[in-house]
Amino acid sequence: MDLAEQITMPIRRFEIAANLGHQRVYDLIASGAIESVLIGQRRYIIVRSYLDYLDRLKHQQATEARRPSPNPRARIGRQAAQ
Repeated sequence: MDLAEQITMPIRRFEIAANLGHQRVYDLIASGAIESVLIGQRRYIIVRSYLDYLDRLKHQQATEARRPSPNPRARIGRQAAQ
């Protein structure tokens, strides 16, 4: 089954599938970047929240890439290349 097709995923399996460390996953949960739910005594990641997080991150990085660099040397190099 494809990762995007699953509704929830146990933490350990999610860490492997997303190639993230244990602490990073819990940091993302604590910051509210991704959502999790406790079912019984096991915590599950809501996969859709992680996919949404990746979309937000991609959009943020694309926006930052369009901004001019605060470094004057980088701006000069970019202008010369154009």
